[in-house]
Amino acid sequence: MSANDETLLKGLIQQAERAQAAGQREEAQRLLARAEGISSTHPLVLNARAIDLLQTGNLARARQLFEQATQAEPKNPALWMNLATALRGLDLRDEEEQALARVLKLEPRHLIALLKKGELLERRGKHKAAPAQRAARHGDPRARSRTPQ
Repeated sequence: MSANDETLLKGLIQQAERAQAAGQREEAQRLLARAEGISSTHPLVLNARAIDLLQTGNLARARQLFEQATQAEPKNPALWMNLATALRGLDLRDEEEQALARVLKLEPRHLIALLKKGELLERRGKHKAAPAQRAARHGDPRARSRTPQ
């Protein structure tokens, strides 16, 4: 992909995100389709399409696209976080835990991943295993010092 195509693709994705946030779903879909025309397998395009699928409730297909995106760009914690979100919706706890572990391997202090890991541990009945996550969720400023490494 040329640098010009990469720049255009990123711009289209950003415009689609803004349109979606403004409630302009049709415009967001049009912009996303243009981005897919440039590269339907680009991680940003896969991620944007998967987020759209999450919002419309198609969790299984969103999962597939997030998995493709993480394979294409395995060092992007945002993609792993989005995959974890889809897996949570599908109640696939082991896979969700693995995705969260990848986020935390890439960014050990990723606050949202820490919170989601704590929530996952609580859903599994391991309440005592997540004090740092509970503290962070409740705004305890000491939570960072207790973050598991």
